[in-house]
Amino acid sequence: MNEWRRVSPIAIIYFLFDSLRQAVNLWPALVPLVAGGEGFRQLFFTFGLPGLLVVFVLSVLLHFWFFRFRIEADRIQLHTGVFNRKRLTLYFERVQQADIAQPFYFRPFGLATLGLESAGSRQQEVDIPGLSFDVAQQLKDSILAHQAAEQETVADVVEVEQPPDYELHLDWPEVARYGLMFNGLLLFAPVLAPFLDDLAPSVEAWISGLEGTAAHELLVQSTRSELIWLVGVLSVFALLAAIALLFFISMLIALVRFWDYRLTRHGDQFQYRAGLGTVKTRGFRLHKLQQISISQGLVARLLKRYTLTISKAGSAAPVGDVEDSRRFLVPVLDRNGLTALTAQLSIPTLRWRRVSPLYVPWYGASVAFCLSVLLTVIARDHQWYPVVLLFIWMTSFLYFWRRWRCLGIYQDDNWVGLCSGLVGRKVVLLPIGKAQKTSISEPPWLKAWGLAHLSVWGAAGRIDMPFVSRSDADDIRDQTLYRVVTFQGRWF
Repeated sequence: MNEWRRVSPIAIIYFLFDSLRQAVNLWPALVPLVAGGEGFRQLFFTFGLPGLLVVFVLSVLLHFWFFRFRIEADRIQLHTGVFNRKRLTLYFERVQQADIAQPFYFRPFGLATLGLESAGSRQQEVDIPGLSFDVAQQLKDSILAHQAAEQETVADVVEVEQPPDYELHLDWPEVARYGLMFNGLLLFAPVLAPFLDDLAPSVEAWISGLEGTAAHELLVQSTRSELIWLVGVLSVFALLAAIALLFFISMLIALVRFWDYRLTRHGDQFQYRAGLGTVKTRGFRLHKLQQISISQGLVARLLKRYTLTISKAGSAAPVGDVEDSRRFLVPVLDRNGLTALTAQLSIPTLRWRRVSPLYVPWYGASVAFCLSVLLTVIARDHQWYPVVLLFIWMTSFLYFWRRWRCLGIYQDDNWVGLCSGLVGRKVVLLPIGKAQKTSISEPPWLKAWGLAHLSVWGAAGRIDMPFVSRSDADDIRDQTLYRVVTFQGRWF
């Protein structure tokens, strides 16, 4: 199998969906289309759109044509790209994760996608689409067998016949809640802003067309007001309906991604399997864990739910920057589920310590002063200037007081962590023995108060602890360095 090989022509569908996924990130380019006027839109739909479609189709076909791979005794090599040609070499011993996915468009043809992740570099995470399922399984077994020969841990996926030591199943109502908690479609709301200028006149014209009908009388009687108030009510209703539609679509996306979500633990091996159209299996071993993030936004807080994200060896970027497909994600947990899962991850009960309360006046006064200077420059002569000035100072101190109330630090023999938030909450935990660097910053304005900023770096990101007493910063740094030196566990 040392010769260069192409994947099945059916893989064109994979490259099509992958290109569409990347094209979604270009949605801000729609803003000129919306705001450019009728003439610009007509020109775009007449010449621009057909040209873009031709370029898009050619790009998909060329990406398929130039994609080749070669399997050697101890490595996989890939040629990718059209104009920017890349050659990637991935050694078997560096593979940290091997997943096989069968999207709905591959299943009738017995094809699959083999996903491989390597340690320490997000750039060496590759998918080989359009392989026969048997070839994908054989290649995965070859990688695991090679690791076994090198005395590495063999199984990233445990035999399903073994009863799990721990199991979590999320039914569809729980998964739908994740769509409410993380509605990325709301990012499209700015694109809809130009349409709002035309919303009220359109509603008014529609109502005028209903004059003399029973529907018009019903609307007027229900609002008990004049036309302007009726237009306002219907405009608000249309806006709320649009937001509700976005949330509904977000829930559908969550159901497709995490349908029948099942998380199991066999020994130190965690694995989840989920998906409706495309069933994906992801796993990691406990010794590969690099960082844990527990988040609870505003909607999640109202629903009393949490999301837990694990960054493992092989995902070098901070948790917030890693794609969902490159993270081990537990989308939604209630309080009992979170307690049970954190116990499986050997996380103790966290007792947070607050940072110095001087955090509030320092940041509050700094931000309020800058905003006050800006307000003085642009609106000093207005009669409402003193009221706005007072509002700025009060809001600034209240904001940072709330941030301080949510801010906490934690350290024990195994973990170092930070808790932050405003309305919601986010907890980041780093295995203390896997810390890579510590730093203490002591500016003059903090040194006078006996305070400092402490930063702890890990393979998956950094934890910043502001306004910590210098003695606490020294203790955390020394304990962290001691645990790193005496750490006897495995990193990968």
